[in-house]
Amino acid sequence: LFAGFDLPGRVRPQLVPPEELAQTPRPPLGPGGLFVCVRHTEGIFSCYMHLSSYRVHINDRVKAGDCLGAVGRSGTKSSGSHLHLEIHVKG
Repeated sequence: LFAGFDLPGRVRPQLVPPEELAQTPRPPLGPGGLFVCVRHTEGIFSCYMHLSSYRVHINDRVKAGDCLGAVGRSGTKSSGSHLHLEIHVKG
């Protein structure tokens, strides 16, 4: 569903293909940092935030066990490397 980075404030997150990530000039990142969101079924999706990198493109098909990215500390850096996982069900 999404692969890119969070921006500060109420600015829409920026979609960036993983191979362009290193070449894309990045402004200061918002709280979520680099992140990936996966749609599981209509109305249910999960988001993986604070990544150091990601390996998927928007609209890629993924399955259980696929590597989406690497854990990091992008975004608001108030702690060490960790994964922030969100599960959204119908909003």
